[in-house]
Amino acid sequence: MNIYDISRPSFWTCDGCDRSIRDGEYRHNCTVCADFDYCEQCANTISPPHPHPMREELAYGRIPKSSITAVDMATGIEKAFDMYCNR
Repeated sequence: MNIYDISRPSFWTCDGCDRSIRDGEYRHNCTVCADFDYCEQCANTISPPHPHPMREELAYGRIPKSSITAVDMATGIEKAFDMYCNR
C-alpha cells in the first residue's frame, strides 16, 4: 500500500515555479509571510533564497468522499489512521 497519493493535488502552489504541490510532497512554508510556499526543488535552488525562515511540511489535499463511510467507532478510527498515515 502506498501511503502517499502524489497523483492528488494539495491545497498549495509553489510561489517559485507556480507548480501545484502534490499530496504527500514536502512543501517549504514561510513562518513569517502569509501563504508563501516553495516546492522541494525551488527551496534548494532559488537564488537569492527567501529572506525568512522556511519550515518543511508535508502537503495534503482533500480526502475523497467515497472513502468515508459510517461504521462503528473502532472501524472509523482504523480508517482515520489509514487515511492520514502520512501526516
